[in-house]
Amino acid sequence: MNLSIRERMQTGIRERKADMNGQGYEDPMKRLKDAGINTEAGLKYCGMSEMFYLKVLEEFCGNREKKVRDLEELYAGEDWKRYGVSVHALKSGARLIGADAFSEEAKILELAAKAGELDTVRARHPQFMKDYDAMLGLLASVCGDTGSEKPDEDEEIMEFGPGGGDI
Repeated sequence: MNLSIRERMQTGIRERKADMNGQGYEDPMKRLKDAGINTEAGLKYCGMSEMFYLKVLEEFCGNREKKVRDLEELYAGEDWKRYGVSVHALKSGARLIGADAFSEEAKILELAAKAGELDTVRARHPQFMKDYDAMLGLLASVCGDTGSEKPDEDEEIMEFGPGGGDI
């Protein structure tokens, strides 16, 4: 049977909710909220569609192993310009899903990297990466494991934000 994207998403949400019930949560949204994710803000960015919001969460944590590795390589290689750009992307994505505290920390790192305030970057980066890992673990528990790398031809491009601007 060939299901539409909408039908597959609805099925996935029902399955995720069933999985979460076994962990004492009535739905994934409650689990996210309990972990400090501002789901109300995330839903607003997603047109108040829980299905779309969960898809955005999946996209945010998709290919997470590669994203973490790339960010660590930029940091280790002291490529501060590209590090700032990568942290900027995380900041915007985190804001979109309602991970407000993480987004604010990413903003601090982004601005520090751009300004050449390397002491700030070096002092905050290790905890930032621990927080990123914890958040990705939470999202994977809600969305399923989307951390493995997938071939480029399978990747989808999703653009977010009103008017195509920065979030």
